[in-house]
Amino acid sequence: MSTLLAPLGEDAVRLVSDLAWWTHNLVGLVFLNLLPVSKHFHIITSIPDVFFKKLEPAGTLSTMDVENATRFGTSHIDQFTWKQVLDAYSGTGCGRCSSHCPVGLH
Repeated sequence: MSTLLAPLGEDAVRLVSDLAWWTHNLVGLVFLNLLPVSKHFHIITSIPDVFFKKLEPAGTLSTMDVENATRFGTSHIDQFTWKQVLDAYSGTGCGRCSSHCPVGLH
């Protein structure tokens, strides 16, 4: 690369370097703004999802008080726990099979 830029002179090389630096930073900032509304949101949510994962063996079910329960299952987003919502954000739309999905393994 230096052989291509050497004939341009020091000022032109500095200008190319500055333009590359600003372009790199602007592309990074645009990508950070698009992250929460794109399918790559799992990049952000995967870290707390792994931190808060269950320590029980995989497949262990929680007990439900069937006699005193007022509803069974969920039909609205506000009926999920914060951990279930975090799990859903961490694994939605990644395109991997559920047998290899880290969200399905807790």
